[in-house]
Amino acid sequence: MRMLSSMLAAGTLMLTASSTLLGQTELPAHQATIDASFLGVNFGFAARSSARTYIGASVGLGGNWWNYMALGGKHFAEAGGPSYEAKDGREGKALAELLRGSIFVRHEFASGRQLQVGLKGSGFFHFDNSDDEPGGGSFVGVNITGTWLRWRALGLGSEVDIGRYSEGRPEFGVNVAPLLLRVSF
Repeated sequence: MRMLSSMLAAGTLMLTASSTLLGQTELPAHQATIDASFLGVNFGFAARSSARTYIGASVGLGGNWWNYMALGGKHFAEAGGPSYEAKDGREGKALAELLRGSIFVRHEFASGRQLQVGLKGSGFFHFDNSDDEPGGGSFVGVNITGTWLRWRALGLGSEVDIGRYSEGRPEFGVNVAPLLLRVSF
């Protein structure tokens, strides 16, 4: 009986200590992020909606200047990349974001990695070898951002935009920005 009492007391003590320790590892109620990509910065703020999920918004200047149009129409498709229609024959294409904004849901995995899915709108410049000056355009669609490597507050990840690109004539496109640095606080 004495052994049983000792085991119950030890178990109660361990449960109390572990629930206290688990409470210390709980994610914060709010999370701010700064995403830095080639020639751009994006500021985000999110509120926790469940144990590992946040809902938030972000705004940014520049960014995603180093990217690849993985799928596009005749005007935005890369010269060597796939297109769902005949290409316009122009080469040296580049798309450079100027302004951007999004609303999103972010899931934080136990490993610290993050997956963020949201709706995004942006304004951009578009260049190709036929342009003396860049053309202005807009994007509206889905944004998927993931951090696949995390160390403390720093995350390294990628971003994919899927949606409507328009520079006069709207086209469907999938644009990949392979590298971003995220600071979370």
